[in-house]
Amino acid sequence: MGATWQLDPVLLQASVGRMSVDGAKSDMVAVGGRYPLSRRTYVYTDLARYKPAGSDASTGFGVGVNHSF
Repeated sequence: MGATWQLDPVLLQASVGRMSVDGAKSDMVAVGGRYPLSRRTYVYTDLARYKPAGSDASTGFGVGVNHSF
């Protein structure tokens, strides 16, 4: 499940998910945002926490630039 919130000019994003394979459940939560630099270019950032079944949770952070030609 995910949601977005437009807070001009920033687009905030959040999502949560659960996957079950053979009764083993994995969970994920993520938040992030986008900031437009132009009509075709934006920078983004994401922070995610993933908890696979039977393992320790891990956290990841990402930053990037997206440009459409």
